[in-house]
Amino acid sequence: MKIGVLQTGPVADELVGDFGEYDRVFADYLGPKDPGFSFQGWCVYEGELPASPDEADAWIISGSKYGVYEGHDWIDPLKAFIRRIAADRIPLIGVCFGHQIMAEALGGQAVKFSGGWGVGRHEYKTMNMPSWAPETPETIAVHAIHQDQVVKRPADATAVAASEFCENAALIYGDPEHPYAISIQPHPEFSDKFVRDLIAVRLDTFPEHLRTRALADMGQNLHRDWAADWFLRFLKLK
Repeated sequence: MKIGVLQTGPVADELVGDFGEYDRVFADYLGPKDPGFSFQGWCVYEGELPASPDEADAWIISGSKYGVYEGHDWIDPLKAFIRRIAADRIPLIGVCFGHQIMAEALGGQAVKFSGGWGVGRHEYKTMNMPSWAPETPETIAVHAIHQDQVVKRPADATAVAASEFCENAALIYGDPEHPYAISIQPHPEFSDKFVRDLIAVRLDTFPEHLRTRALADMGQNLHRDWAADWFLRFLKLK
């Protein structure tokens, strides 16, 4: 299965040597789960889009330092491409910015959240999980890095994870038993090391008390494997 990674922003320069750009991040995260996967990235934030949704068997939209509301000239073409993927029912996964722009493209809304940043390990209550999902704990923990959130779900989107801080933390699109897309606000692809290194190079971005708490939480249990299995089971539904 060829997975196209729509890269909506660069990985921080200081981290690229260890982690690569987002196509490699997702390849390192999901590739070990299935040796039949291959990954190709498109730098959407530089104006690069595939000619057709058929150029990959499935798509992932990455996180980004940008906001969906910022008016960059690549935002509207990406929304249009998302609608083409959805219309063709090619599997689509959104993460963080990807989660937000999917909601925007498909009838919802994402904004800069009045509650501020989410940084580091966050816990989310799960609900409404379909039968194809892996065995799901009542609460999952995943690293988050965001100050934007989906505040209005598209009409055909079902929330499957939420917290007091983030009401729409994960969504399933269409019939939950036969969805055409899924998305998640936090970053299951991010390890402790990635988040620790990102905090170190973004000291002026994240409030000190959130940095301190995030670093103190390093080493605690994360449900990265659960999320990877959730992604993979969705990709193999078709």
